[in-house]
Amino acid sequence: MTQIAVTMPKSKTRKKTMSFPLVYKGVFIFTAFAIAVWLFSTLFLRSYNINLSMQQQQIASKISALQVENDAIRVEIQSLNSRERVTNIASDAGLEVNQNNIVTVDGQ
Repeated sequence: MTQIAVTMPKSKTRKKTMSFPLVYKGVFIFTAFAIAVWLFSTLFLRSYNINLSMQQQQIASKISALQVENDAIRVEIQSLNSRERVTNIASDAGLEVNQNNIVTVDGQ
């Protein structure tokens, strides 16, 4: 007995797959990249803006504190420049007021 091998021709059936043209793939990659860059820049700029706002508030509070300090020093300078204070210090030191030797200078 002889065995004969019978082979059946294979049918050429291919599964149809969706293939996108190269242009669509490029547009998809570009769009995904643009969305990622937009998201990153939005988050980064938002946090940077918050940091700048905090720095601005700190500087504004320092400025107002220094203005209050300057006003207090200005009042102290005015009280130290008063004529009565100078006269009292001079009289405590034993000095006398000679009206002929007094010179008044205007200005600061």
